[in-house]
Amino acid sequence: CGINSIPAGQWEAAYVLGYSTKRTITAIIVPLMLRNVLPALTNEVAVLLKETSMLSMIGVMEITKIGMNISARTLDPIGAYGAVAVLYLIMTSLVSFGAKQLEKVLNHDQN
Repeated sequence: CGINSIPAGQWEAAYVLGYSTKRTITAIIVPLMLRNVLPALTNEVAVLLKETSMLSMIGVMEITKIGMNISARTLDPIGAYGAVAVLYLIMTSLVSFGAKQLEKVLNHDQN
């Protein structure tokens, strides 16, 4: 768990500095926790994106189903499934890019 990775010394230091519990959690613990869990969380989001239907985000039909329909109509499975692969690549790349930007913001606070 991400919060368990935070050393007890962080909690103690916040207590010594007079931080309230709420302020300790929001200003110290959560940013440190996010730095620790962001890579794993990004990986989980990317896997979830690839393994589930994007029905709620994409529209009425799944991308893969659309690719199957186009392949059946045009008799060109390489082109249809290639387009599907490119769409999934774009979506996962956007997730990765967003995570990298968030990581830069979180690491900027550390320096």
